[in-house]
Amino acid sequence: MFTRHFRLYLTVALLSAILMTFQSARGPFKPFAFFARGINNINNTITLTFSSIAGTMRAIGQDMDDMARTRAEIRDLKLRLMDHNELKKENMRLREMLAFKISEPRQVAVAKVISRSALTWSSSMMIDMGTSDGVKKDMAVITPDGLVGKILDARLYYSVVLLITDSRFSAAVRLHGTREDAVLTGDGSGGCVIKYLNRGYHVNEGDTVLTSGLDALFPNGIPAARVIATSGTEKELFHTVEAMPLAGLDTLEEVIVVER
Repeated sequence: MFTRHFRLYLTVALLSAILMTFQSARGPFKPFAFFARGINNINNTITLTFSSIAGTMRAIGQDMDDMARTRAEIRDLKLRLMDHNELKKENMRLREMLAFKISEPRQVAVAKVISRSALTWSSSMMIDMGTSDGVKKDMAVITPDGLVGKILDARLYYSVVLLITDSRFSAAVRLHGTREDAVLTGDGSGGCVIKYLNRGYHVNEGDTVLTSGLDALFPNGIPAARVIATSGTEKELFHTVEAMPLAGLDTLEEVIVVER
């Protein structure tokens, strides 16, 4: 019995001595060191990967911010260019108006167009000059290109202009070439009609129509419209003549009010 216990004790002591010798030579025994190294390697790889992704995302975010700023700057430059072009066009128009004003002694006021009629049957617009500026009812409204219409209603600080395309408008006119007298009215659809033009006179497309002054309303010699078509039969007493205003009524921004 003693011998068996002694042998067991001796075996344990021998194993302890071997383990102590192994630990002395290799260091402390760490059975999970292999797994720890693997986990550390995986952790380092994940950390490096996430750091790389985060750096890439920051770079992308920076690029997007730079792109947004660049787009905003481009929009700002486009707006500035548009403003510059508008100012340039306005400057050219005002210079043209000034030159025309110097040669037009009957000028009363230079006015801005502030609104247009939205009704299809009404051809009128509103300007920012009124009786306080010397504007009166029935005064002619013109541009350097030609006749626009007449003052339909003059208030203290604004006026309503009846355009030559309105069916209520009429003016005494004559053909520039033949000097034949007639009456110009609006057709209510953006154009004009020349009435009472004697068929004995030849009318060509492109002929210019001027105010004659015979109606004691409009000054003499203002270009009004251009002939675009003629029709009718030889048996009819008068020509049927269609015309278009010389002034671009749809794009007007400034006009001149003149007295007779």
